[in-house]
Amino acid sequence: MNKLSASIKTPLIYAIFGTLWIFFSDTLLEALAPSREILTQVQTIKGWLYVIVTTGLLYLLIKRDTKKAEKQEQEKHDVFQATVKAAHHILNNFLNQMMLFKM
Repeated sequence: MNKLSASIKTPLIYAIFGTLWIFFSDTLLEALAPSREILTQVQTIKGWLYVIVTTGLLYLLIKRDTKKAEKQEQEKHDVFQATVKAAHHILNNFLNQMMLFKM
């Protein structure tokens, strides 16, 4: 199986986390809440916690993907620089040989 791109993987992780959060937290709260009024209040707090936790999760996922992209970009830059240096070296050698041939 090919590796999933960040544009697919990040939302997929978010969707899985969100689904699990909603299912398990709702089930737990319904089992523990002594009244409907308290359940409503606790679900509001749970909603805010969800926003805070998923904000952190998205930050970490985006940070990871950004670092990976920056590393790949640096590797491409390094290969380009090595290619330019090699081409410069070859061209200098060729020009030096031409100058020796003329003498």
